[in-house]
Amino acid sequence: MKIRYLHPSRSANGREYWFYRRAGQRIPIEDESGNRLFKGDPGFLEAYGRIHKTFERTPAAAPGHGTIAALAAEYYQSGDFTNLAPKSQKDYRRYIDPLVEKYGDLKVADMSRAFVRRYRDRFKDKPRTANYVASVIRRLMSFAVDEGLRPDNPAQRPRQLKTGPGHRPWEEDEIQTFRKAWALGTRERTALEMLLYTAQRGGDVAAMQRGRHYTPDRVSVRQDKTSIYVSIPAARDLVDAIDAWMAQQKQDQDADSATVEHLTILTGERGNAITVDTFRHMMRAAIRAAGLPDDCTTHGLRYTAATRVYELTKDWVAVADITGHATMEMAKKYSRQKRRAALTIRRLDKATDKPET
Repeated sequence: MKIRYLHPSRSANGREYWFYRRAGQRIPIEDESGNRLFKGDPGFLEAYGRIHKTFERTPAAAPGHGTIAALAAEYYQSGDFTNLAPKSQKDYRRYIDPLVEKYGDLKVADMSRAFVRRYRDRFKDKPRTANYVASVIRRLMSFAVDEGLRPDNPAQRPRQLKTGPGHRPWEEDEIQTFRKAWALGTRERTALEMLLYTAQRGGDVAAMQRGRHYTPDRVSVRQDKTSIYVSIPAARDLVDAIDAWMAQQKQDQDADSATVEHLTILTGERGNAITVDTFRHMMRAAIRAAGLPDDCTTHGLRYTAATRVYELTKDWVAVADITGHATMEMAKKYSRQKRRAALTIRRLDKATDKPET
């Protein structure tokens, strides 16, 4: 039986992910902890029903002035929120909306430091998430202070929960193990080289297009998270990987007339652009298939790229030129960034020269 508004999307590895699509929104079917659910999983229909119910409710009365619900509504309309990157907006709403649902009638003026700490501790089993939640509330309460709803910010300095070591750079032998498992011309190998030789976040890599972001001479991207523009020469290994991938894509297109050529570099099975979530799931599956440990992560390759650059240059500014990190020390004109980036890529190419046989 077909369920209204429920639609599948097939990932690069062939797995179906389900979404509730309605009123221009595409909401993943997840449990209350944010874990993806698949058709047939316990709680799948319950999660669907929970989303469906939010669309079926009768319009609620406007929230009272000075309440958390009213504050959130005003914040969502403000430049403070609308100027955030789309992904950041989605992440903020993920934690503000449940706050409004549970405590929407609470007066902003009555929110205490203890309240913020207790709300943060709802996520204490995931310390990084808990710390992020506290930072989102801090942003929201900073807006409340600017609006004159309270004199101070109760989330100004929440104590950070201790977290694990986080992402780590890959070891060189782990990179080689992945390469042996995934040959040139595969989607997975292309993704690895793009992550390794652009030093960009997974979302930016998944969205890269030929001509616009990549040419055989240059990689240029405006980062989705920070809006920082990075432009660096294309390393030889990156060009080789993308050339092999494009050749394989052309071969597949010639064999299957239904396949559509797409400007996006990393495409799905039918030549379609892939989402950030699909990209991450694909890389996680590829890493495991290569027999690598779970602490080899997609984001860890960004750390790997930064570590390689620093080991070659001993210059943190050169690292920032490649990764796009912005600090007071690293602020500079684009011409200087371009010159340093070119030097760094040439040194990377030289360092990875293969001995002649």
